[in-house]
Amino acid sequence: MVNRGCLKMFIMLMMAQLIPFKEALECMVGEYEVDGQCCPTCQAEFGLVTRRECSSTSNTVCGCFPGHFCVIMKDDCELCEPHQVCTAGQYMKSRGTEMNNTICEKCRAGTFSPNGTLGQCLLWTNCTAQGLSEEEPGTDTKDALCSPYSNSQLTFIIIPLVAIIVIAVIILVVKLVRMEKSQAAYDIRRRGEASHTEKISNPLETDGSVINLPVQETRQQEESVPLRERIYKSQDSGEP
Repeated sequence: MVNRGCLKMFIMLMMAQLIPFKEALECMVGEYEVDGQCCPTCQAEFGLVTRRECSSTSNTVCGCFPGHFCVIMKDDCELCEPHQVCTAGQYMKSRGTEMNNTICEKCRAGTFSPNGTLGQCLLWTNCTAQGLSEEEPGTDTKDALCSPYSNSQLTFIIIPLVAIIVIAVIILVVKLVRMEKSQAAYDIRRRGEASHTEKISNPLETDGSVINLPVQETRQQEESVPLRERIYKSQDSGEP
């Protein structure tokens, strides 16, 4: 007869083997139950990506997306966050990895970084060493601005140029004023000559009498008569 104690032990062992087999059948093929779930997946909203798929003997292994680092680590990473982004005026002292965040540092005096992607800040340009003048000093975000002329040289160039322009404008204005005065005087003279000519061409008064012209004007009119006509007139009048 079979020992009852041995039979009881055999039945208990069989039941212990059947229970996990039953539970494993509740998950999909290749999955197994872990803390009441079958092969938990790596959730992208937590910045996770699958590093190793689960199997019948091991759990899923999660890692971080590129540009992220793990902030909660147990058996594998459970939560990832984006790397810190360095800004202009900073450099990356240490680039971020899957396990560590990016470390940013501010540029020291005399250096600059136009963006936060450099591993080291750049030195300002030495304008004096290049025989140039520093027009604008450098900052932590931009380089020094050099110019071939110093401020004093620019002053010596600009002042004479402005003076020449002002003198030229004054000369032009004076010429225009003189031209306007000359034109006004010419117009007045022309009007006077026209009035004088009109009086000479009309020697009769309004009542028909002859205007007594000045002796000088009469003599000028006689001189304007041809010599031959004057001789004929003198002969007819009996003048010598």
